Amino acid sequence: MNELTGKSNVSGKYMKYIKNSFLGRILNFFKTHPVLQLVISSFLLNFTVEALGRHSLTDAVLFVFRAPAQFFLGTLIIGSSLAVSFLFARRKIVYVFIMLVWLGIAIANCVILCFRVTPLCAIDLILLKSTFSIIGYYLSVWQIVLIIAAIAAAAVGIIVLAVKSRPDKRGYKKVLKIAAACTAAAGITIALSAVNSVFAETTGRLADDYDKNGFTYSFCSTFFDRGVDMPDSYSPGRMKWAEKLIDDAESSAAYSALTAEEQPNVIFVQLESFMDMSHIKGLELSENPEPVFTALRKNCKHGELLVPVTGCGTANTEFEVLTGMRVDDFGSGEFPYDTVLRTKSCESAAVNLGLLGYKTHALHNNNATFYSRDKVFASLGFDSFTSVEFMKDVEYNSIGWAKDNVLVSEIEKLLESTEERDFIYAISVQTHGKYPDDFKDGKISAEYKPFDADDSYDGLDAVSYYIQELKEVDAFIGELISRLEKMPEDTVVVLFGDHIPELGFSNTDMDNDSLYKTDYVIWDSRNAAPLSEMLESASEDETFEGVSLTSYQLYAYVCKNIGLDMSSFGNIAKTEAYLVQTENYSEILRLLEYDTLYGVGYTLGEKGTSYYQPSDIVYGTENIILDEISYDGDYYILKGCNFTPFSRGYTGKKLLTTEYIDENTLYVKARLDENSFISVVQADGDRILRSSGSLPVPEK
Repeated sequence: MNELTGKSNVSGKYMKYIKNSFLGRILNFFKTHPVLQLVISSFLLNFTVEALGRHSLTDAVLFVFRAPAQFFLGTLIIGSSLAVSFLFARRKIVYVFIMLVWLGIAIANCVILCFRVTPLCAIDLILLKSTFSIIGYYLSVWQIVLIIAAIAAAAVGIIVLAVKSRPDKRGYKKVLKIAAACTAAAGITIALSAVNSVFAETTGRLADDYDKNGFTYSFCSTFFDRGVDMPDSYSPGRMKWAEKLIDDAESSAAYSALTAEEQPNVIFVQLESFMDMSHIKGLELSENPEPVFTALRKNCKHGELLVPVTGCGTANTEFEVLTGMRVDDFGSGEFPYDTVLRTKSCESAAVNLGLLGYKTHALHNNNATFYSRDKVFASLGFDSFTSVEFMKDVEYNSIGWAKDNVLVSEIEKLLESTEERDFIYAISVQTHGKYPDDFKDGKISAEYKPFDADDSYDGLDAVSYYIQELKEVDAFIGELISRLEKMPEDTVVVLFGDHIPELGFSNTDMDNDSLYKTDYVIWDSRNAAPLSEMLESASEDETFEGVSLTSYQLYAYVCKNIGLDMSSFGNIAKTEAYLVQTENYSEILRLLEYDTLYGVGYTLGEKGTSYYQPSDIVYGTENIILDEISYDGDYYILKGCNFTPFSRGYTGKKLLTTEYIDENTLYVKARLDENSFISVVQADGDRILRSSGSLPVPEK
């Protein structure tokens, strides 16, 4: 022990050894050359980000040499963010924190790409609440615990560094020089990013854009790339020109429209991750898991449907089908459901069919708030929205998604609830991923025989699980069609997949060379053969030649082919119906998208962009009735009708701990004073969707 300093000689020798070691000399060099440290760490950090995003060190090296300008820009973006630390006296803390943020983003992207094709983007941060609600479907408990532990360890490390580090001593002149340097670095980065945004190679497919332009730049651009950019030709004169082209095309395409009495019910069924497995080259199954869909495709109008997403992103296919707008015209990775449609209403299938006297309903056997549907469906003009919170006797598959057979009775209930014709947009969920990679109990065997002997595939367990669920969804389709055949009202059903499932296949594995093509079928009770006959017949009805469509063209195509009177429809639907084959189609569609959601509203009349208003949407179609409340010493017993497992007791201020007994009975455990009132509500988390009347609590 040194008597003068009170420090251990052993400790001093150890610290001297560390300082003289190779690592110590490097750390000391970086300490005395902070700018060089910034350059090297930015390069290494950007390389790490790219390697994690590509799941390959080799691919990251190839990216550096294939696109050096893009890699340099990514390094500059990271360097500019790290340079912010020089503005703080405790630079080390800020420096390490920013590095950890970048590493955390890169690791999150690496993990996400194990479950889906689309990389991490800004919208994922907006959707964090929804992500937390389904994270259990994708990660095991130990993986979630590991993530929490890693975050906690990083937080502890930052705290320890904050306690032990000392602030740098700096004069105001040095601070001004540093601030000027940081401003210059940020300015150069922003300028280069702006130039790159003009010349960057973009495809409209987020995964491809990330691959070409690098994760760092592409991820940052998704924060700023929002909405539909104003077209260069946007002006009152150009919008009048577009309207005239639409009117002329509509006049020249005259057809005999149905009367109100002749209009059929229209049901769209958006099938989660639904695909025809025969599209996968080299995959052999012991039986066809989708005989009903196959029979319908052979005997009804059908075709390929080009959708904007693959592996995930249901809401963007849904947006395109319902609005006729093209997602590729919006920002990179944007979900209009969670941006513009949260506050803006627009033309949609529900609005247009409502003008013909249809009652319009959205139906989904999943949570109401996912993708903000509880708000968006009002913006899209629906009269009602029935989510899983209002459904009874829901069954769940082995990974926790609601089975689709519940939709049959819900569709019947909606059709019987009105005297008018109905438009129903039903969204299924049963075949949602993530598919287990250890599934061994499949009744349909699967074998993969690649065309290239060097290829291999280790996802057959996931395929076996998927096709088991696919077979049940196909049975749901058969049950739905069979029930509708017996109903007295004419009905048209449109069945389509929202995107290809994430099963580890690539474009080259598909017989149509695309992971962005699903199938659609249009069943029309007015002219379709009985389903039983379709299933028995092996022949194909050559009357119906396949027609390829994009998802944003689908509903207008259906309405036109049904024979609905589209004269009162909005301009976007008419553009999709009458101008698809013209040279001005893309320009007019983009002009209308901008004019409707972001512009003046030249094509919307005197009200402009306020022409479309959110509907007074009703959640569920049955009233929740609370008849009486009793107390047995432990629980308040609530009696009534139309309760579901999502029903909760509610005091007007807080949701109460509630046990679902049956559709007529709930048990509520709470301490309430004698002046309290209880109602029954349907809730998704804290979001109250519908409520019963309230009753006073009984005396104890």
